[in-house]
Amino acid sequence: MAFARNHGFRVRIGRYIIYLALKEPGQEAEKAPAAICRKIAALDERGGDIEVWVMALKRGHFLYIDECIEGTLRVMRSLHQGPRNIGSDEMVTINQLVTMVAEIAGKEVKINNVPGPEGVRGRNSDNRFIHETIGWKPTQTLSTGLRDTYRWIQSEISGAKQSLNRRCIGQHLPKTLKSGKVAVIACDASPARRG
Repeated sequence: MAFARNHGFRVRIGRYIIYLALKEPGQEAEKAPAAICRKIAALDERGGDIEVWVMALKRGHFLYIDECIEGTLRVMRSLHQGPRNIGSDEMVTINQLVTMVAEIAGKEVKINNVPGPEGVRGRNSDNRFIHETIGWKPTQTLSTGLRDTYRWIQSEISGAKQSLNRRCIGQHLPKTLKSGKVAVIACDASPARRG
């Protein structure tokens, strides 16, 4: 901000809170909502158990990527300079997030909280300033964003399974284990040689 004042140009700063984004399942730095959607989509139709780090009690705000883009565009086009939080007022725990995704998926999911990295116990997104100065706040609920995210991840996982089935003629994907964990097999994708 000081550099902008000293050199005479306008600055807009968007501070992003955790968001939901459609990206390849299993990619590095997968955020909690995508990881949860992936785990639940990988369960069989009835559901099963999933492991969630103890940080499940952590509370957070999650914003659907469409809302994040809209908030960013509004901040950049506004006459107001300085930082604005771009986030949601909806705050949930990770366990509540799991329950929401399980309901969207129509699956019975048992949460097993296991030790793991805890990080910050909670983050709060105070969005009053962005609402007061440029009149923006998210229009979609967390549940709407999760529904779209889950459907996309589910279709990616289904597509990967179908592709694997096509390449592994005569072999079958193993069924989901009783614990709810999914086993994966490796197949040679090259055509079989006759001879």
